[in-house]
Amino acid sequence: MPTGEILRIAKGSTVTETPIAVGIASGAFLAANATRIALIIFPAFANNVTVSSKAVAVLGQGIDIPANGGPVRVSIEDFGPLLQGALTAIASVATIISVFEETSTAG
Repeated sequence: MPTGEILRIAKGSTVTETPIAVGIASGAFLAANATRIALIIFPAFANNVTVSSKAVAVLGQGIDIPANGGPVRVSIEDFGPLLQGALTAIASVATIISVFEETSTAG
């Protein structure tokens, strides 16, 4: 996400912030959610994190969240139904990151 870009929330959606612990071994990141339309992931200060739709996350093979970078927004427009499935993650050093999950409330 370019510096200074405004984080936009879609009409008819809600956002929930969750701190998520990510370890040096692949583990659960977010459970499947059929109403998920976007994630905004804020990086850890000095640790690289990779989020994956595969059962086992591997550093550098998925959605990379670089250390010391800005927030990363991933949406259903970019990743399709993979974003709504269960997600795993792995970090270069165990850390806690902030995740904003946007879900659709439209019927």
